[in-house]
Amino acid sequence: MSEAKSGAAISGPRVLRDEDVLRLADMPAAIAAVEQLFARLARQAFVAPPRQFVPFDRSTDLVFSTGGMSDGVAGTRAYVARNGKHHDDQLVVVWDMPTGRMKGVVLGSALGVLRMGAIGGAAIRARTRPDAGEVAVIGAGRQAAAHLEAAARVRPLRRATVFARSAERTAAFCAEMGRKLQLAVSPATSAEAALDGAEIVIVATSSLRPVIAAGWLRPDAYVHSVGYKSTVAREMDLDVAEAAATIVTDSPAQVTAFGSKFILHGTSHGERVEPLWSAPMRPGITLCYPMGVTGSDVVVADELLRRAELLRPAK
Repeated sequence: MSEAKSGAAISGPRVLRDEDVLRLADMPAAIAAVEQLFARLARQAFVAPPRQFVPFDRSTDLVFSTGGMSDGVAGTRAYVARNGKHHDDQLVVVWDMPTGRMKGVVLGSALGVLRMGAIGGAAIRARTRPDAGEVAVIGAGRQAAAHLEAAARVRPLRRATVFARSAERTAAFCAEMGRKLQLAVSPATSAEAALDGAEIVIVATSSLRPVIAAGWLRPDAYVHSVGYKSTVAREMDLDVAEAAATIVTDSPAQVTAFGSKFILHGTSHGERVEPLWSAPMRPGITLCYPMGVTGSDVVVADELLRRAELLRPAK
């Protein structure tokens, strides 16, 4: 596999790397792939067990996530996690299950960012009003960018307000995303100011401590927590869960598997977590804890492999 050129199949399955993912990425298509996955989960027609962590020492795990469907694609993602942080050297393998043929391999970290953004877009479309137009983004990294793009693809955004720790990075993020999305994207002076009036709140940080408070949210806000959500590291505290009328996730199985590590463990709110695709729409705040449902990377990788095949130069 090391001899394969980027984006090309010399012999055997096609191999894509980060540069190929960035070239081929189509957020609406990725969101559609995730929405189809959610529809299958609702029909119990998609296999999505929790991740498997194989410990090598107290701080290092080799992690495997497997998911898919018997009448379509299935596959596995593998990566090393050290002290809870994922390494960028990741592997996703996609098989065509009816034939058993390996369709391709995606290497690197760009796929993970794309599929988490796609999960966010699917969740926002499922859980917010069709006319929601005000979005707040806390964070200015790759996940923040992917989630803002996803929100713009599923809702008629009028304005985005961004806050991150670095004013310089925030300004650059706003300029770049404003050009990319043809949207008014402006920096805020604080997280509280960013959340003022926002119908959609995307929290995508690497913070180990809460960066927002429930009192800053409008009464009907949708809140999407991308970053840490454990009992020892969390980008938002339990006050948001307490204020939420509805708490949803893309992977109830992963929430259960996290056990005592999950932020809501040991609280009455843990029993309130529902699948985002089937929870009733209720008045009030909706809080989503996206866990990265297994198999989502596989279906998004399959879409990238399909696009690579379509764009392959004719011989």
